Amino acid sequence: WSNTSGGVDPNLPDLWDTLPAEIRLLVLDQLGPREAARAARVCKDLAATVRSWRATAQRLMLPPKLSPSGLASMAMAYPNITSLSLRRCAPQLSTPAEALRVLSAAARGPAGRTI
Repeated sequence: WSNTSGGVDPNLPDLWDTLPAEIRLLVLDQLGPREAARAARVCKDLAATVRSWRATAQRLMLPPKLSPSGLASMAMAYPNITSLSLRRCAPQLSTPAEALRVLSAAARGPAGRTI
């Protein structure tokens, strides 16, 4: 919702705050991990919702066009994943050591024994 100057109208209600937590998580399910990371930068409340969503996520498909260190960092942000797909980011992982770095980062969470 924006006004004619392109900014957000402060007189309009913040509808995100009115949604139940379960609905917020369903909205985030429609985003990819990269988009969720971007959304987390909007406000503290949305960042908390994204952290909660990451904590409950069990599957992760890493996005393309991130560096190996970015992929590792993103994998660590999802502590309970049990399924990790490297298919879309395979071109960025040019060596087995880079792929191992991402897998090791993903295995650091509580679910690491099952990956």
